Amino acid sequence: MRLVNRKESGFSMVELMVALVIGLLLIAGVLQVFVGSKVTYSMQNGLSKLQENGRFAMSFLSRDLRQAGFNGCSSQSTVANTLRNASGALPSYLDFSASVGGMDNISSVSFDSRAATNGTDVVEVRYADSSGGCDLIPGKHNPNSAQFQCEDTHEFKKGDLLVVTDCSTTAIFQQTNTNNNNTVATINHNTGNSTDIGNCTSFLGAPVNCPTGTSYQFNNGTVLRMVFYRYFIANNSFGEPALYRQTVQNNSGVSGTTVNELVEGIENMQILYGEDTSGDGAADYYVPFDEVSDDDDIVSIRVSLLVRSIEAGIVQGGQTLTFNGGSVSFSDGRLRKVFTSTIALRNRL
Repeated sequence: MRLVNRKESGFSMVELMVALVIGLLLIAGVLQVFVGSKVTYSMQNGLSKLQENGRFAMSFLSRDLRQAGFNGCSSQSTVANTLRNASGALPSYLDFSASVGGMDNISSVSFDSRAATNGTDVVEVRYADSSGGCDLIPGKHNPNSAQFQCEDTHEFKKGDLLVVTDCSTTAIFQQTNTNNNNTVATINHNTGNSTDIGNCTSFLGAPVNCPTGTSYQFNNGTVLRMVFYRYFIANNSFGEPALYRQTVQNNSGVSGTTVNELVEGIENMQILYGEDTSGDGAADYYVPFDEVSDDDDIVSIRVSLLVRSIEAGIVQGGQTLTFNGGSVSFSDGRLRKVFTSTIALRNRL
């Protein structure tokens, strides 16, 4: 049987070139899908974080602003504020008669050495915190010895700023006894005792005449912690804008303020205050704080937050949003979103 020799042959150059071109096209398609998926993922991830930061920031603000002016009972009770500093003045942040306040379009303002962002707004709120309160033993308040007796041991420390109310009279004072191990049921509201801000009188009645005061006996009632919060925008240590909160701090009997970063990525905050001039409990109009005619007429607050993504390069091209009554454009590759909420002040309605 005769064997036939066959020549062995491979791909020609043309075939190889065609194969390479087809392969490159396939790889380019795969890369395009990959890049597209990565961009979509970055966008969705950035949007998710942005929305989460916006919700957190609005939650902090809404929770505190709703409580503005709460003093433990009726907002119509007589208020006596005995707090005074060494010079006999009441620090503005402890002026409980102004339950809400603010600053508009700030410039070169700092809070506890944290420089606030120019052009943003600041909002303040004061109220009595209903958590961790102390119920008084009926008939156990001794105005002359400046002592309350609680039904149970309390967690208030020496120097804490407190509110006591029986729904007829509300008094604001600083605790002057020590309760370091939470085993004391007594609350002192005396003068001195190495506390600061300090009480200008040991008596808690109205009017507050320092130093003699006006005697008043709380035969029953509740003691709560006084709260002051100031919200503002500033850059954090990484250079990112963030929502900050300033609050009262008790340092071994010495009262002052401190600031804490709450939510990163909050670039701007604008506040409008709703005034009720007709007395029907609904806001007739909204204005910046410096245009409010009477603080007592504020029944709601409208908060607008401009929130941006932490990551850059996730927005192709520019982005235009409506914020603070106008259009604003951005081209830095960051995603932005506006959050707006109108918050009713429950204790003003």
